[in-house]
Amino acid sequence: MASRVPDHADHGRRVGRRVLLGIALAVATVMVWLASDLGPILVAPSQDSLMARTAEWARTRGLGDLVTELEKIDYQLNPPPTGGTPDAGIPHAGSPAANAQSSSRLAACGSQPMSSPAKTALANEGVWQTLETVRGQAAILATFVRPDARHTKFLAGITCIDQDLASFVLHPGTQVPGGAGWSQPTTVPQGQRGRLLATFNSGFLMADAMGGFWQDGNAVGHLTAGRASMVFLSNGRLDVRAWEGGPVPAGVTAVRQNLTLLVDNGQVTDAVRNADSGAFGKTLGDTTFVWRSGVGIRADGSIVTVHGNALSVQTLAQLLLDAGAVRAMQLDINRDWTSYIYYRHSPAFAPVKLTADQVRPASRYLQASTRDFVAVAARRK
Repeated sequence: MASRVPDHADHGRRVGRRVLLGIALAVATVMVWLASDLGPILVAPSQDSLMARTAEWARTRGLGDLVTELEKIDYQLNPPPTGGTPDAGIPHAGSPAANAQSSSRLAACGSQPMSSPAKTALANEGVWQTLETVRGQAAILATFVRPDARHTKFLAGITCIDQDLASFVLHPGTQVPGGAGWSQPTTVPQGQRGRLLATFNSGFLMADAMGGFWQDGNAVGHLTAGRASMVFLSNGRLDVRAWEGGPVPAGVTAVRQNLTLLVDNGQVTDAVRNADSGAFGKTLGDTTFVWRSGVGIRADGSIVTVHGNALSVQTLAQLLLDAGAVRAMQLDINRDWTSYIYYRHSPAFAPVKLTADQVRPASRYLQASTRDFVAVAARRK
């Protein structure tokens, strides 16, 4: 007669089956949730990479700390290399600025080469070039320098824009700030591309920007006093300043806030000197060397921008200061979100990346953008 399995062993098997069933159900639930929640984001038409879309989805679902830790690990394993020189040398984006007719303010911006933070300049490093002209006058100058004496394979692209010849418009993105009812579209319309000179990225996700997005009375978040702000005026001019608080003044069409000022009163701010406060991006810390971008205003009213890889908050602020900014702010960071594009109109309309190592396509803002951005157009007479 066969022996009977003890009751406690039979009970153990039943418990084990229930545990396995519970794990299977939990995994299935997670997979169904991922398929229904993340799936549509991954298959939707977008220029954003699958990795970028997944990371942004995770951040909006409360998984930001996990994304941050993964990005920190990736940075520790793959920091930007040190030493060397740029593979293709200094870009030739335009003719030497000295050969172009310029307004007094742009002539002042490009009167002297920018000093190379790498100390010993390469041929043409820091020399200003005419990137765009309007009615025969230089409207945008550009120059290229290495960001510091260690990361010498990389170049930061710096531009200087004459506001008497160029006007600025803030465009919302489908996801940042998101929503509807905006007075500007999420791309540069076909009919406006004949005057288009340049486009560049805006700031962080609104949840991380520490401020608001306001355009013609419509808003996401709240405009916060003291926050660094791009302020767009009805006459097409742009200011960069700490927001004064209170009601939006007459003549302002848009405000985009992002963190706190890098430069104020012609000096690097205390927030920048506080090297790793997290005030300029908690993802990797302020002192890490990653893709960063910034915008500032000179005392003469011209606008300067900086875009480049292997930049810390400190080196970004110093480049903006070296370009003459009296007030400046950080825009977005990391490889997927940093773009400066200028536009050729002869022999045909063509977008061109300011530096070839920018990862996003030059056509980024010629179709619906998930992120807000700034368009620079030739000012009408």
